[in-house]
Parts: sequence; C-alpha cells; structure tokens
Amino acid sequence: MKKRLLSMLLCLCMLISLIPALPGFAAACEHSYTAEVTLPTCAAKGYTTYTCEKCGYTYIGKEVDALPHTFVNGICIVCGQKTPTVRFVCDEGVSVSVYETQDVTGTHVDNAKSAYPRNAESGKIECFGDGQVNFIVRLAPGYALESVTADAVDAYKDLKLPFETGVIGGYRLTKVSGDLTVTVKVKQPVDPNVFTVKFECDPGVSVTTYEQQSRAGAYEENASQAIARSAAGEPDVSGKGQVNFLVVADAEHRFLDIDLSPVT
Repeated sequence: MKKRLLSMLLCLCMLISLIPALPGFAAACEHSYTAEVTLPTCAAKGYTTYTCEKCGYTYIGKEVDALPHTFVNGICIVCGQKTPTVRFVCDEGVSVSVYETQDVTGTHVDNAKSAYPRNAESGKIECFGDGQVNFIVRLAPGYALESVTADAVDAYKDLKLPFETGVIGGYRLTKVSGDLTVTVKVKQPVDPNVFTVKFECDPGVSVTTYEQQSRAGAYEENASQAIARSAAGEPDVSGKGQVNFLVVADAEHRFLDIDLSPVT
C-alpha cells in the first residue's frame, strides 16, 4: 500500500514539473516582450504583436481600425474592393435625385443614373452591406407616378416609401449589399376633363396630389390639376370620388387659406 502511494506521489510530482512546458503557460516566466506593429490598411485592421524573448509566449493587442477605402468609379484604387452599384431606369417625364446623406439636404446629384451605398450620416461610401441609398423621385408637370421597384431583393433589406422616410417623393434603400436596378415608371395620362380639380397657387406655394387616401402610392408634385378618385386610387365618375393633396410652402412663405369655387 505504501509503495502504491509513493508511486502516485512521484507521478504527481512529474506532472507538476511538466506544467511550465505546456503551450500557453507563461506564469513561471518573467516576460520580456518585443513588439511588432502591423499597420492598418483599407482591407484589414492594424494591430501589435507582443512576443516574449525568453519563452516565446505571444499575444495581440492595440488594434487599430482599418483605413477608409479610396473609391474611383466604385472600385478602391488601393485594394481593389468593389462597392455595390444601384442603377436607375426611369420613364420619360420622371427623374431621380440621389443624396449622400439620409437627411436629403446636402450634396446630391440630379438626373442620377447610378449611385453607391453610403453611411446615413457621414455620406461616406459603404461597401460591406451597411450602406443606404437615399433618392427623391421628381415628376415633370402632367406626369403621375405609377411605381418604384427594385430588383435583386437579396441585395438590400428594405425599400422605404415616402410615408416612411417623411420626405415627399423620398425613397430609401437600406443595407445594400449587391448590385441592383431601381425602375421608376409613370402612368398614362387620364382624361383631364372628367371631374377635374384645378389648383391656382400663389408664388412660393405648390400642391402635391396623391392618388390614394393613404398617400402611400402614386403622387404628382407641383400639380396644376387632379381628377376625382376612390380612396384606393381608381378614377371615380360617380360623384363620390375625392382628391387628396398636400400644400407645400417654401421657407419664405406661410400657408394661410384655401378657397374653393364652385362650392357645390
């Protein structure tokens, strides 16, 4: 029994003596580190590798964010990374203005044919699926919007409509991760002599008309007239139709009143 106990103690001592040699074990070493810095690029973060000169123990610290890409025509000239491209195909009588930021008040391109996804606040190009494209659909006088659609549904998360963005004619593609095409189509004009409402506006004031009561569908900016429609947007000649419109005043004017004639 004593021999067996002695053997177990000897084995335990041998195991304890081997612990300092196990991979990753460094408690017994008074480390003396050298540092090797790996600089950040636009394709990867930077970091510092620390290595003990005595035992070889190593670890990574002091991570630094990757540098921004330098894009020219959608391709980074440093690393070759390609950013997704959103292309616009518009009918006659309609165009698209693309804004760099979500507030749609800053830098923009009118009559845009393509755009790159950008950060919502900074406007910097995003190529890893977090960027968005903010654009306003602009209709020429006499044209009405039929639809705004995007193909490649797996290349973005949402296509937000004007009632969601809070901007008249404003749309937003979110989390764009691949190439896609946005198609903007207009409707054929409806006979303007059937139950027509005409708008006469003072300078500095305009009217935007909506086909649907919910204001979620087709609309026309700077409208001079509109026809009566059902709440769902279909032309209505029964006398029960409605005209839904929004009065827009510029920054230097204030909306006061609306007069109707005839009142019958």
